[in-house]
Amino acid sequence: MGNKQTIFTDEEIENYLDTTFLNRKEFLRILRRFLELQPGYKKGILQNVLFFITISFTMSKTFLYRKYVSMHQENTFRKKSNRICLDISELSRCPELRENPFRKRICKVFSKDGSGNLEFNEFVQMFSCLCENSPRELKLHYAFSIYDIDGDGYISKQDIQQVVQLVSQGELNSTELEAVCRQVLEESDFDDDEQLSKNEFTHIVDKSPDFFTTFNIRI
Repeated sequence: MGNKQTIFTDEEIENYLDTTFLNRKEFLRILRRFLELQPGYKKGILQNVLFFITISFTMSKTFLYRKYVSMHQENTFRKKSNRICLDISELSRCPELRENPFRKRICKVFSKDGSGNLEFNEFVQMFSCLCENSPRELKLHYAFSIYDIDGDGYISKQDIQQVVQLVSQGELNSTELEAVCRQVLEESDFDDDEQLSKNEFTHIVDKSPDFFTTFNIRI
């Protein structure tokens, strides 16, 4: 988005559309969501901003912006839009994420530093990669990364335990947890090394037609 810009030009929006799996309406909704999640952001200013982004497709952005937005609103928007990123606690309030048991893992995977805090471009990338139009192979790549909690390139028994705990919301006791992990490994750990490679993980996904439901995010 650029920390010093208040409104995207046509060219900037088209660049986002050319490099993601999003359409224009989805992109504007993502922008709205990113702004709404910023603490203290004023709804009235947000509505003005989105209105002018929308009509800038066919009319002069500079003329309309300066004619209809007061200096106070412009300065406030500049101040608010200069936030570098949303932190993971703010992202957890995102309606598209808050019911997802993997919300924190998703944010961490899409953040450059692994903190879970997302800049706007990372926020857009997350929605793009997990939208309905993104290719299966891309979702598979990110799903593996989300399950690979320690980031060693494999899904270990410990990773599986943490994933199962997230999905079950901690309702399984240690015996039940061990049984689930053992079953997963017995069915898909073909080389018997107590961990899942990407190929073995793909085998699990292929047998689970509803697997990607968790990794579809609609905006």
